[in-house]
Amino acid sequence: MLGKCKLVSLTFLLFLVAIACKKEDSPSSRKVELPYITQTGEHTFGCMIDDRVWRPSPSISSETQFHYLHAYLFLRDGADLISIKARIEREGGNDSNSSEYFDLYAYTDIIGSQRPLLISTSRSGCEYYYDNYKDGPLYSYRSIISDNSWINISRLDTVERIISGTFSAEMLNENDHTDTIRVREGRFDVRILPP
Repeated sequence: MLGKCKLVSLTFLLFLVAIACKKEDSPSSRKVELPYITQTGEHTFGCMIDDRVWRPSPSISSETQFHYLHAYLFLRDGADLISIKARIEREGGNDSNSSEYFDLYAYTDIIGSQRPLLISTSRSGCEYYYDNYKDGPLYSYRSIISDNSWINISRLDTVERIISGTFSAEMLNENDHTDTIRVREGRFDVRILPP
């Protein structure tokens, strides 16, 4: 009887130790969250695509910080145009790599208020691409005219080379007009690459 009590006590003690140990999450199992809305050149970009958080792949080092997220400011049609490009690269087994790209662009003549994100031939737009290199086609989405498609550039600092703002878009698959996605809660605070 005494041996049985020791066995039960030992089993209970091992159970308590096992539940007290907290397993650290692996990097791939951590919840991805949107970056904060900032205007200080934090070099961040993020949005919700339907119900999924979307952020560019993290930089490996300070030398590659512009590899997955970069912004350009250039002159087009006599006005400054900003282009922000973000990318996710995924590597899987059996060469099942995939990429996602985001391209957000707008003329900078309106700062501090919303302007429509129209189609790509207009003065502003938003494009999203998904490419599964091995198994599937390239999916290409473009912003459409909607009250929910807009950009607000809240800061453009050409001396400190910072562009910040928020955006939202309804997007249509170029090859299948029944396939739409909703981009919401978009935000960017990006350092502009030198010319």
